[in-house]
Amino acid sequence: MNVLVAGATGALGHPLVAEFVRRGHRVRALVRERARGADLTRLGVELVVADLTGSRAELRAACAGVEVVACVAGQTTTLARVSERAPFRAVDRDGVVRLLDAAVAAGAHRFLAVSVFNAARLRGLEYVDAHEEAVDALRVAPIEATVMRANGFTSSYRELVDLARAGRTIPLIGNGRCRSNPIHPIDLAVACADAVAAGTPIVDAGGPEVLTRREELELVFAAADRAARLPRVPGILLPTAARVLRPFDARRAAMLAFTSAINQIDMVAPSVGQRRLFDDLQAHAVRTVVSAT
Repeated sequence: MNVLVAGATGALGHPLVAEFVRRGHRVRALVRERARGADLTRLGVELVVADLTGSRAELRAACAGVEVVACVAGQTTTLARVSERAPFRAVDRDGVVRLLDAAVAAGAHRFLAVSVFNAARLRGLEYVDAHEEAVDALRVAPIEATVMRANGFTSSYRELVDLARAGRTIPLIGNGRCRSNPIHPIDLAVACADAVAAGTPIVDAGGPEVLTRREELELVFAAADRAARLPRVPGILLPTAARVLRPFDARRAAMLAFTSAINQIDMVAPSVGQRRLFDDLQAHAVRTVVSAT
């Protein structure tokens, strides 16, 4: 099977490319910069350079001859200040829909899109709406669809380990008792490939371990080998902060509002895989130490 993976250098994209290759598929990796795809070429995949927000002709050429288009591209979800400040809808909705149109025009058979677990409950948040509006477009498109609604990635906690190692405090939003089961990107990649192979239309996926938000952050500090410093922040303050930030950095404002919301409800998805949060964080801490020496 010929597969195109968009967002191939991302946290989910790279393991998804590797998983499709492992299964014997011919994989084309869509990247924005060829240099960033150097690691992928060692897997024997074809690189194609295009931007979801760029040329429609380039996207149609990227989709030519493929049977499955797996779109796992999106705006960065870090809360750190970065140069990319476009709102989430610019990529996570409009960019995905542009790739969907290209896939349909090229005659692809199936399109995989990734959205957010518990999306129905979280509508009204820009980050969630951007993904679900793309899903709405996929539902009516003349192509078979697979929608993966994933819980938070274990990899998204790695930047918190770096903050903890630097002696920073990490705010505990709300009472810290709400539960979640973040999923490792490798386990999610396997779930995505399984869903494509089975033709499953919708999958909800989380990791194997259910933790409270306080327990998650305690694991962050444990991986950093630091005493936990978790000042509590009332959840009601963060949406206000997001509104103040929005005129200056729409992406971070939307992410702040989303982070506030998911920390104040249970986010426990059906269990997939076996990789646990602490193992990911500890491995990240080790890699960081090695790279610094």
